Amino acid sequence: MKTSENQALPAPLQRRLQRLAAGLDTLLQQLEAYDDERLNRQPGPGRWSAMQVVQHLMLAEKLSQQYLRKKQSVPAGQLPAAGIGTHWRRLLVWIFLYLPLKRKAPAMVAEEAIPAYAPLAATAEAWRQQRAELALLLAALNPDIHHKAFYRHPVAGLMTTAGMLDFFIWHFERHLRQLRECLAH
Repeated sequence: MKTSENQALPAPLQRRLQRLAAGLDTLLQQLEAYDDERLNRQPGPGRWSAMQVVQHLMLAEKLSQQYLRKKQSVPAGQLPAAGIGTHWRRLLVWIFLYLPLKRKAPAMVAEEAIPAYAPLAATAEAWRQQRAELALLLAALNPDIHHKAFYRHPVAGLMTTAGMLDFFIWHFERHLRQLRECLAH
């Protein structure tokens, strides 16, 4: 993602968006080595295919963006200030995502909510578009909102927009391990 697209954003948010973009570009280049049939093959009963993992990641980000769009009209003065609780919740998300424990995805982003088959080319285009829309949405927000507990994570609760982007990064990195396992079988 080009820095010029995010000029209105604080530098820490720009860096997070750039990290997300770089990770996505690397992942999509790696996935291009496989055909759609291989990417959509489940490695075993009850296990997601590589494309189901990708669709899960996209859906989690999409639902978060929908939440931001819904809440963007709330005046910054009506939002709770980010404080120690906000930072604590962000830390809990990090711990939750980095512990090597397997857990079931929330229903809104679970297997029932994602397609069983998805072609890589269309998925890559849709994800890149979704990420571009995220950058535009964040840039369009009142700058004061970035310092508020504005984003509601479905498990951890209220966090800042930086906390949301950290969640995206950590969630993406957690599932990279799962993708590698899928494709190793």
